[in-house]
Amino acid sequence: AGVSAAFGTPVGGVLFSLEEVSSHFPSRTLLRAFIASVVATLALSVSRLGGTEGRLTLFSVRYTVTCHPSEYFIFALLGITGGLVGALFNSINIRWNAFRAKPAYKKRVHPVTEVAVVAFLTLISSWPLALTRPLTADAIHAMFDTCSDNETETRRNRLQAKVGLCTHDGNYTEGDTGLLMMLFAAAVIRFCQMALTIGLACPAGLFVPSLFIGACLGRCTGGALKALNKNWRFFSHQIDPGVYSMVGAAAVLGGVSRMTISLVVIMLELTGGLDYVVPFMLSVLLAKAVGDAINESIYDLQIVLKGYPFLHEELDVTFTERCCDIMETSLTKVDVGLRPRVTDIRAMLRAFTYRGFPIVEEDRFIGYVRRTRLDGLLSRLEKQGRREQDE
Repeated sequence: AGVSAAFGTPVGGVLFSLEEVSSHFPSRTLLRAFIASVVATLALSVSRLGGTEGRLTLFSVRYTVTCHPSEYFIFALLGITGGLVGALFNSINIRWNAFRAKPAYKKRVHPVTEVAVVAFLTLISSWPLALTRPLTADAIHAMFDTCSDNETETRRNRLQAKVGLCTHDGNYTEGDTGLLMMLFAAAVIRFCQMALTIGLACPAGLFVPSLFIGACLGRCTGGALKALNKNWRFFSHQIDPGVYSMVGAAAVLGGVSRMTISLVVIMLELTGGLDYVVPFMLSVLLAKAVGDAINESIYDLQIVLKGYPFLHEELDVTFTERCCDIMETSLTKVDVGLRPRVTDIRAMLRAFTYRGFPIVEEDRFIGYVRRTRLDGLLSRLEKQGRREQDE
C-alpha cells in the first residue's frame, strides 16, 4: 500500500511485497496486499494529492522514437554500471551505519544533532548545481521526458530549459560538455547524500534518490551518444536521451535493492513507457547479477547489521543418506521373543531412565510401551506373584 500510494504503482506495490519483503507469502496474504494496494491507489486517484495533474503515473513520458535493437548493448552497459553503483553504495552505507552503531559514537553524537548536520550538508551541497536545487521528483521527470515545445507542458519545459536539458524552443541541448559534467556531478553529489542519509533517525527515501542517480547517469550517456551520433552516425536512427535516463534509473535502483520483476513493473507504471519493457528487463537483470557478485542487497545488509531475525527461503536439498545410515542399531528394547522375566525387565528399568521402550520380536517391530505403563504392569505382576506364594 505504501509503494502504491507513494508512486502510483498498484501492481508494482503488490509484487514488491511478494518479491522483497516476505520469504513466505501465502495466497491469503497476497489477496490482502492486493486489496490494500487497490484502496491506496483509489485514495490517491480521488484525492489527487500526487501532483501529477490528474494522472496516476508519477513520471508519465511520451516518446516519439522507438527503441532499436542496436541500442541493447548500451542498455546492457547501463545495467552493469547500475550494479556497480548499487554495490558501491551498499558497501559504503553499511560501513557508515556500522560506525554509527558503535557505543562511543552514540554517546557523543545525539540523533537530532546528527540529522541537523546531515540536513545542512545536503542543503549546501545541493545549491551549486541547477539540477539538484528543484524537488527530486520534478528533476527526475524532466530527465525522463523528451524535449518538446508543447505549450501545455510549460512547467516541465521551463525546468528542462532552466537546467539546460533542452533549449527554449523544445530541442535537445547537443554537444554541451558542461551539461554532461553537470549530470555526472549531480549523480555524485546525490550518491554521497544518500550514503550518509539512509539509516539516520529520520525518514529517508531510497527509491527516489536511486532513480535520480541513475537518471543522471543515463541522461549523460544518452546525451553523449546523441552528440557522437550526430558527427559519426553510429546509429541509423534518432537517439532520445530520455530513454537512457529511464533505463539508467532502473539499473541503479536494481543494483541497490536487487529487485527484478517488481522493479520492472514499477518502472512501467511510473513512466507509462510500455514500449521499453525489454531495455528495463535487460538492465535490471544485469544490475542484479553484477551486484550479487559483489555483495547483498541493502535490505539484507541492514537486517544483518541490526540483528533482526531473518527468514531465509527454503532451499532445495537432495538427501543422499539412507534410513539405515542414520538409524540406531543397538536400541534398549523389550524383546518378547526372548521371553524376559519380570526381574529382567525390572533391572532394565533401574539401569535406564528412558521414558519408553520399543517392543520387538526378533527383527519385527510390535509396538511401544511407556515407562509408567510398563512399571505399573510389573508392579501388578509382582503383587500377584507374592499372593500366590502366600497361598
